[in-house]
Amino acid sequence: MTRALRHRPFRWIGALYAVDSLLEWCGSIALMVVVYGRTDSTTVAAGMLLCKQVAPGALVPLAGPTLDRLSVGRALTVAFALQAVALLAISAIGYGPLLFPIAVLAGAAGAIVRALVRTGAALSLPGDDLRAGNAFLNIAMAVCGLAGPALAAVAVSAFGALPVLAAVAGLLAVCSALAACMPHLAGDASAVVATADEPAQDDHRQRSGAPQVPLAWLLGLVGLVTCVFSMDDPTLLAYSERALHAGVEGYGLIFAAWGVGVTAGSVVFTRLLHWPMLRVYALATTLAGCAYLGMSVSPSLGVTCAIAIVGGVGNGMDWIAIVTAVQETAPRGQEARAARHLEAIGMVGPGVGILVGGVLADLTTPRLTLLIPGVLALLVLLLGTLAVRVRELRLRDGLTTLASRPTTLPSPITGGSA
Repeated sequence: MTRALRHRPFRWIGALYAVDSLLEWCGSIALMVVVYGRTDSTTVAAGMLLCKQVAPGALVPLAGPTLDRLSVGRALTVAFALQAVALLAISAIGYGPLLFPIAVLAGAAGAIVRALVRTGAALSLPGDDLRAGNAFLNIAMAVCGLAGPALAAVAVSAFGALPVLAAVAGLLAVCSALAACMPHLAGDASAVVATADEPAQDDHRQRSGAPQVPLAWLLGLVGLVTCVFSMDDPTLLAYSERALHAGVEGYGLIFAAWGVGVTAGSVVFTRLLHWPMLRVYALATTLAGCAYLGMSVSPSLGVTCAIAIVGGVGNGMDWIAIVTAVQETAPRGQEARAARHLEAIGMVGPGVGILVGGVLADLTTPRLTLLIPGVLALLVLLLGTLAVRVRELRLRDGLTTLASRPTTLPSPITGGSA
């Protein structure tokens, strides 16, 4: 990871990402407290989460034409500013009908920030340094995932939700000013004109021997797996209470164990940077899928927590592995577009999974609702692997056929083949 930090533009990207991750946790939790505190309704709180974390997924790709005319630094300046304005408005008006559309704006701006961070990493880091940079961002995400909720809980308890939202808005405004001072990135999106049919990047990010998978396939895989792995969210509390008889305390311990695994998985990822990223993703998805299967038949809370650590290890590697695979597959000049689509799918997929999981939780038992995601994830992985193998065989057969054809030259006398 120190290789990536030698690049000055990436140091800016990494610092802004870490700060934004902490502020995202603080803002989201404060917003949840505002809504639930006024309504005492989990349904309304869930609606707010859909506005902030799912609905923006449909808006992010629409911002593409505007963002493509800006450099990464300028686009980050605008996105941070939009987040700041949105949260400041909520802190001023409090709970009300306007909160929900403003939450959509805040969520869309936050998603654009994350997509721009991925774009900035891809543009600022050559070759293998991209993988090292992504490992750094993944570690930062894991640390912020542990520190952010704790910081938010302390701040909201001490000062109240609305003042915390105002403070987060102020810090986001500072981030906006800092983004405006970012150094220029080589090959910035505003300076590159490319078409979707350009060849893959020419900086040797695609490893020889790694499967050449179409970008659309990768994005489809992200959508399916993120959807499947979110189906457990509505049933985990019921699983802890009904299947394990562990109550809310057990629910918290399962989440804590999963979080420990995520942090460990982030560290493990740094040791697998020489692997093909799709192999890392397959390993991570297998670990998480098997964890769901194990939890569905677990006899006790202790066993469940041990299995949750294993699942967390997979969870700590899967997202960053597929992000890296997408970055390495995206054609030169299409890094920003690929990052936006990835972020959008990463937001919409879990929303769909939560809705499907909620229906399953009502129709089936908690154990079965955990079993189904594990089976589906492994099935998607198996079918995806078979599809890649079939594609490789077809490409290999096509190249062999072309190589075996005789070369014919026009005859200078008859005009036919010689």
